[in-house]
Amino acid sequence: MTETFRERVRRWREELRQEKVPLNPFALARKLWQIVLRSHTSPGKLAWAIGVGVFIGCLPIFGFHLLLCVVTGLALRLNILVSWLAANISNPFFAPFLVFAEIQVGYLLLHGRPSMLTMEELRAMGVPAVVESFFVAAFVGSLVVGLALGLGFGGFAYLGLKLRRDRKDRQQGQEQSGRASELED
Repeated sequence: MTETFRERVRRWREELRQEKVPLNPFALARKLWQIVLRSHTSPGKLAWAIGVGVFIGCLPIFGFHLLLCVVTGLALRLNILVSWLAANISNPFFAPFLVFAEIQVGYLLLHGRPSMLTMEELRAMGVPAVVESFFVAAFVGSLVVGLALGLGFGGFAYLGLKLRRDRKDRQQGQEQSGRASELED
């Protein structure tokens, strides 16, 4: 049975108490960082963390992505760091294209056509109506775009991580069989 994050932190804390190590905040932060990096690192868990992170990153609630990554990471037992890094798909370089795609998909789902509003139509609608219209379209579109991108990135990550682990296992098996044949000689 695998050890949970809390159990690992408790075990680590007990080890520190037994060794009577001074509780240096930098040493504690470094140890916690190592625990976060090494928790939930199977190919399946990492792929889920990437998929969930990308989905969260597509949601138009900027500023709350980290909080959502922590909550979902703890609830689903995913690697929080990997999830948060994947949520940064909405970085300043990629976000304009992402939001544009979300608005277009949202308009298509809500109105049956993509958004093709002219400046005159936008002025006639007024600022509150435009913001509300675009936010609703972006939110609806983000669910579809986020799901598609999350499944795509998560699936691609799973395949890559699984191939990498299989290759590493094969190499270790070949090294062990080579050592066994050397011992027989």
